[in-house]
Amino acid sequence: MARWEKKKAIQTNLTSDDILNDFIDDPRNIQHKQDSFISTGNIIADKVLGGGWPCGSLIELFAEEGGGKTALLIDTALLVQQSGYGVAYFDTEGGFNESYVKSRGGLLGRENPEAPILVGRYKSTEEIDEKLAKIVKHPQIKFIVIDSYQGMVPSKILEFGVADVEPGLQARMNSVLLTKCVKYAQEYQKVIVIVNQMRVKIDFKTGATYEAGGGSTIKFMASERVFLKRTAFVEETIEGNPFFEEEKARIGQWVDITTYKNRLTTPFRTGRMFLRYGVGYDNIQTILELCKEEKIIVQSSSYFKMKLPAGEQTVQGTVAAREFVAANVEFFIQALKEKGITI
Repeated sequence: MARWEKKKAIQTNLTSDDILNDFIDDPRNIQHKQDSFISTGNIIADKVLGGGWPCGSLIELFAEEGGGKTALLIDTALLVQQSGYGVAYFDTEGGFNESYVKSRGGLLGRENPEAPILVGRYKSTEEIDEKLAKIVKHPQIKFIVIDSYQGMVPSKILEFGVADVEPGLQARMNSVLLTKCVKYAQEYQKVIVIVNQMRVKIDFKTGATYEAGGGSTIKFMASERVFLKRTAFVEETIEGNPFFEEEKARIGQWVDITTYKNRLTTPFRTGRMFLRYGVGYDNIQTILELCKEEKIIVQSSSYFKMKLPAGEQTVQGTVAAREFVAANVEFFIQALKEKGITI
C-alpha cells in the first residue's frame, strides 16, 4: 500500500469524537486563566489595565521622552521581587539605574538568587534573542522587559554600518523576535513588556504628529498597547531659603495612562497617576492631588484643610497631609467616587 493510501486510511478511520479529543486534549491548546495578573504597583494603572500586567501576554508600553515608562516598570519589578519572583530587564539603551533601584530596596543579580532582578546589556538583536530563549525557561522569572524596541540592532549593522547591509534587515529581525516573544509568553506564562519610543511623523497635509516607532508589527503582535503621557508638573514650596521669600521646586509630574489596545478587557480606558521624582509612582500622593483638584482638600500655603463627616480637620505640611490621607484612604476614595472619579 502506498504512503498516501495509508494516510488516507488512518484519516478515514477517525471518528468526530477522536478529532475533537485530539484537539482539546493537546496541552498547547489549553486556555490559560485570564485572571492571572502581575500588579504594576499603582492603583490607577491596575484599574486601567483590568488588574495589572496580564500573564502570558506581550505588551507594548510607549510614551514620549520623560513620560514615566521606566519608572512604572521599576515599580513593577520591585513588587515582583517582593512577591518572591524574579525579573529580567534587557537594557538596550543604558538607561537602567542600578543605584536608584538599590536605594528603593531592590536586589540585583546574586544579591537575591531566588528572586533576582537581572539586568542584561547586550549589543545586538541576536544576543537578546539567544538570552531570551534561555531566560523564559527559568521558573522564577515572571516579568521580562526589553527597553527599548529601537535599541535592538542586528550585529551586521553594528559591524559593517547601515550602508553595507540590505534594506529592512532590522525590521525583519525585530519582527521575528516579536513573534518569538508572543510564543514564549504564552507557553511559559510570562509577562513580556516591550518599551517603545515616540517618533515625529511629518506629513504635508497634517504637519508633524507623534506616533510609536517600530512599524505595524508590534501593534499587531501585542495583546495590550499602553500609552503614557506627561500632562503637568507638580511644584512644592521650599521653605528656609534666606535668598528667596518663596522658592518652588518640581517634585513630580502627572502622567495620563491609556490602553489603546486590550484583548483581555475593555480598551481605551484612561487614568491619571502621580510620579514623584526619586520615589516612583505614589498612590497616596495621587489621591491627595485628586482631592485637592476636587476641593475635597483645600491647601492654603502649607496648611491642608480636610472635609470630613465629623467636621473639618487641618494639618500642616505635606508629610502630615499624606499621613492623614493614608490613614483615611477609604473615605477619600469614596469622596472622589461621589465626584465622578473612580479609583
